[in-house]
Amino acid sequence: MTSKQALRAAIKSAGALFLCAACATQPEKGPPLAEAVPAPAEKPAEPAPAPTPLPPHAPTAEERQRAEQLANESVGRLQAGDSAAGRSLLEQALALDPKNELARLMMRQVTADPVAELGTVNFAYTIERDETLAKLAQRFLGDRFLFYILARYNDIAQPNQIHVGQVIRIPGTAPSAKTPPPPRVPTPAPTGPPESARPAAAAAPADDLIAKRLADGREEERKGNFDGALAAYEDVLHRDPTNAEAKQRRDAVRTRLIDRYYADGMTAFAHQDLDKAIAAWDRVLQLDPNHQNAKLKRQQALDLRDKLKRFETKG
Repeated sequence: MTSKQALRAAIKSAGALFLCAACATQPEKGPPLAEAVPAPAEKPAEPAPAPTPLPPHAPTAEERQRAEQLANESVGRLQAGDSAAGRSLLEQALALDPKNELARLMMRQVTADPVAELGTVNFAYTIERDETLAKLAQRFLGDRFLFYILARYNDIAQPNQIHVGQVIRIPGTAPSAKTPPPPRVPTPAPTGPPESARPAAAAAPADDLIAKRLADGREEERKGNFDGALAAYEDVLHRDPTNAEAKQRRDAVRTRLIDRYYADGMTAFAHQDLDKAIAAWDRVLQLDPNHQNAKLKRQQALDLRDKLKRFETKG
């Protein structure tokens, strides 16, 4: 046998041995495995109960009072045509007391579409002497505080600036003319003026004075002299307690004065000017005797001033 033939025989013999070894090590087939049983589906978790909502915050008496002050001040701002400041004051008022009726009424007038609120049917009306939008709102809409939406209905930017002879639109239908009274039986002329005519004769000068004092108050308010404006509006209300514009402006000016004097007192107290601080808080309490913060701060200033005086006396 040649060497080449011997090499081939050796390779063939080695391959046979390898196949036998592989057969010996192959594991025997066992019984078929049982089919895998799927795991039972998990029951979906029940949703967690919704948290119980917290009860709404009930405003304190001081917050309600402050909200009413802010709402009244907004009326003055809206009367003057300062819609941005008026809306800001209303937002502050409603943040303190969401149920404040005046603030809710005024905010609706600021945000609502006036035509959608008041309707498209209207009639022309000519402004007469001493009339205001507040008076017309009371007469035709049933609420003097609806002056602002009436102004927006007529594209009037400054509700307190209307004039005699100006023609505006009033929502609704024109009221029917009243039936004229039957003619009176002529009577002999009295020797002197009738009693009923005497108040009417004096009414014109009184109305002129009220109008003048209202104008004085508006001018002082424009110049920033709120003390003078307050005096003018209180004078009007002394003469005519039902004057809606004077009441609105008086309340708004009073609120501004309270805020100003309270801030002046805080500044003076911070600079240790106790006399000035006490005087400022005295003025606040004149305007609002129930102002609790002014009472507390004034008492603190009084106590501190007494301590300083005792210390100086000992020194």
